Amino acid sequence: MADFCDTNKYLRELIFKEGNVKYFQYRGYECEILRHRHIGHLCGYIIFDKKHACYKKDYHDIETMFSNNLPAHGGLTYSGLTENKKWAVGFDCAHLGDVSPFQDAFFYDPYATYKDIDFVERTIKNIVDYMLENPIEKSEQKRSKQNEN
Repeated sequence: MADFCDTNKYLRELIFKEGNVKYFQYRGYECEILRHRHIGHLCGYIIFDKKHACYKKDYHDIETMFSNNLPAHGGLTYSGLTENKKWAVGFDCAHLGDVSPFQDAFFYDPYATYKDIDFVERTIKNIVDYMLENPIEKSEQKRSKQNEN
């Protein structure tokens, strides 16, 4: 097993290679990956337009709308306007078991893993796929049936 110094060097090189921002389109959705500037973990966001049922909804409500089954790492943790006044909903990779590269020298956990930019992009795509394959109407009906039982 690599020690912390080797791991730290690897992370520095990976972070430099990844960069701090990635924008992409997936199945009609604008998507963003941003690195937290203070502790270094990545966050993934999906942008909703004004016509979407999730527009201006709190992330807790969106989780509920999809029966708490969205495949977001650690669950959704953010909803709000972007700098461009677009509605973003997202998740972060700073949970127990995640490496936050700019702070983990003080909180070293040998079992924690760094969630890289490929992981975050796959997770965003999984969320979009889930939303498209499980329209809100079906999720709402499913939740109603569960509440009846």
